[in-house]
Amino acid sequence: MDQSESSNVTSGEQVLYGLLFSEESASQKKQSMSESLAYLQELNSFHIDRLQSEPRSLYDQKQSINEEIKSLAFSNYKTFIRTAQCSKDIYADFSIIDQKLDELMHKIPPFQQESENFTKNIHSINAIRRSTNQTLQKHNQLLELLEISQVMETCVRNEYYEEALDLANYVKRLDKKYSSSIPLVQQITNDANKFLNLMLNQLLQQLKTNIQFNQCLKIISLIRRLDVYTESELRIKFLQLRDVWLNALLQRIPNTDPYSHVTKTIEELRIHLFDIITQYKALFSDDETVYSSSSAVNQDKLLSTILLSSSKDLNESKLFYCWLQSKIRQFLCILETDVKLGIGTRLDSLLSQSMYFGLAFSRVGLDFRALMMPVFERIVLDKIAEQVNQANAKFNESLIKLNWIELCGEKSRLQDFFDSKPTSSIINPPLKLLDFHPLAIYLNTLLQCFNETRLCLPLSMHSKVLSLIKASFRDMSLYVFNYEKKVSFDKNEKEMFAQFLSYLAHVLIPFVQKCIFSLFPLNQIQKVYGISQSEMDHFKQMAMLDPTDLLIELSHLIPQAKADTQEISLDEKNEKHTAEPTLHEENVETVDDNRSQIVEESKPILEEF
Repeated sequence: MDQSESSNVTSGEQVLYGLLFSEESASQKKQSMSESLAYLQELNSFHIDRLQSEPRSLYDQKQSINEEIKSLAFSNYKTFIRTAQCSKDIYADFSIIDQKLDELMHKIPPFQQESENFTKNIHSINAIRRSTNQTLQKHNQLLELLEISQVMETCVRNEYYEEALDLANYVKRLDKKYSSSIPLVQQITNDANKFLNLMLNQLLQQLKTNIQFNQCLKIISLIRRLDVYTESELRIKFLQLRDVWLNALLQRIPNTDPYSHVTKTIEELRIHLFDIITQYKALFSDDETVYSSSSAVNQDKLLSTILLSSSKDLNESKLFYCWLQSKIRQFLCILETDVKLGIGTRLDSLLSQSMYFGLAFSRVGLDFRALMMPVFERIVLDKIAEQVNQANAKFNESLIKLNWIELCGEKSRLQDFFDSKPTSSIINPPLKLLDFHPLAIYLNTLLQCFNETRLCLPLSMHSKVLSLIKASFRDMSLYVFNYEKKVSFDKNEKEMFAQFLSYLAHVLIPFVQKCIFSLFPLNQIQKVYGISQSEMDHFKQMAMLDPTDLLIELSHLIPQAKADTQEISLDEKNEKHTAEPTLHEENVETVDDNRSQIVEESKPILEEF
């Protein structure tokens, strides 16, 4: 019902419509309201007769319509069937469509998300494409960058270190500009650092080899350019590596022969240690102010200045000086160890080589000869003590085997040799000691000891050697005293024993005194130590071997010295004798009945002392 018709409907009609269709739902009322109100309005316009006949008229219309419907149904039943089937199919299709639409609605959000992702991917692909095109355009430059690592590795392995450092500097500049934004640059930087480490290891390994100064200077320059170590660390590293190489050289020296080992050690250290010092002082030139060519007198002052100074330069120079001290201590340890193992009679040769070794380093302000003197003093003193003990042992053994009966009634036939006047430079051993083999054997052993050590005896050892000799004579006196108590002598044997003691006190001891003064000239002691004349007289008294003091147990048995024994005493001329005579010895054979054979065998003992 349109707007004009609804305006003509009265409220009574609407009430009536509501009463008639009160059971219908609101949706049905809304659909039939317009037609029903129109029909009610039309009924209001009929007369009563028409209204009475209206039900019949409506019934007839209903029947007519039903008849028409039946006729239509019979005439078009196939169409209705097809229509129903179509409706059914359409309904089924619509159901499928509805299901598909539901599925489509569920798939639309993922599809939308994928579409958005695809759009984003399109943008990234476009960016990659633009980047790829740009990469293609700069292919040659990028290829050069990518080959930096390979080229640098080749340079390092082929020892083209200058080119490798140039590439490393270029990589550093790239790293400062692009490392935060370009990962490839960071990777190239890491590779460059790895090959720089390889280069550093190769350079350090070269310092462990026998390299010349020019090569050493180049290596240190390259390490400095790498900027890995501070100056102090670089000095320590240099000394460590050169020390490894030097120790390897020393370890390769055969140690089967101690003398050969120590002499070759001296030779190796003299050559290579001097080279290392020269290289160090050239590479780290600031040490020149510390290690000047100072004299040996100023070495102690120089050492105290270095060790007590707190400045940076001197503190760095301590590294080198401490390293040198360690090498000197190592050499002294090798020297003392090899000498203890035994070098025979070549101690003087070893001393001269060692002194030359220490003197050679005075050119670099490192004269360490004074450090070797205590070592040689201990060695020589131990050797003398051993020989003196051996002399005492041989004397004791020979005294036990001595046959006093054979000695009775016999006199020395060597007096002519003994009475020959000695020259000022020759000290002849007293041949009359051959009458008593224990004294001759004892003297021979001492002379052998003096011959082996005479060139190695510093003046400072005078008191120590003198103490050893005095202790030896005191031990000898005690042993002879005990021997005299155990052995019973007849009259002739007592005379021979008294002569034996006389030779011991008035021949052997003065001759040993003369040997000691020859080994340690008193005028040289006075000159070196600055002893005054009055003090020197007192020193001479202290340095004398007094038989009454040394043979105190035998003092009551020793006869008075005869006039001819005064020839053995030390005169003033021999005390001031400056020439250092040589000492020779020859083992004395056991005396037999043939004294002429003894003469021939004793001739070598007359050689130059």
